[in-house]
Amino acid sequence: MTSPGFAYNPATLRFKIDKGDVISWPHEQNLKLEGLDTDQRHLIVIISDGKRIQSTWFRFSDFKTMDLCFSYDAYGGIQLSEVKHSVCKCK
Repeated sequence: MTSPGFAYNPATLRFKIDKGDVISWPHEQNLKLEGLDTDQRHLIVIISDGKRIQSTWFRFSDFKTMDLCFSYDAYGGIQLSEVKHSVCKCK
């Protein structure tokens, strides 16, 4: 399930996963996140100007690999894919 996205301010774009810390969106580089429980469902929340603008749930078991990449844009919303099929180049 995905909630609808809205216009956003790139300067204040942030995200959080589950009840974790709010993280500033890394505009110039990729950010590798580790430590998520691969057996649980997770919630990605996109935030701009302090407001929740879109969210989606995912499970690692929905993918063939545990190496996932997510991105966001106002038109396509949250995109979640396997790293090998993504523009992400996490190391």
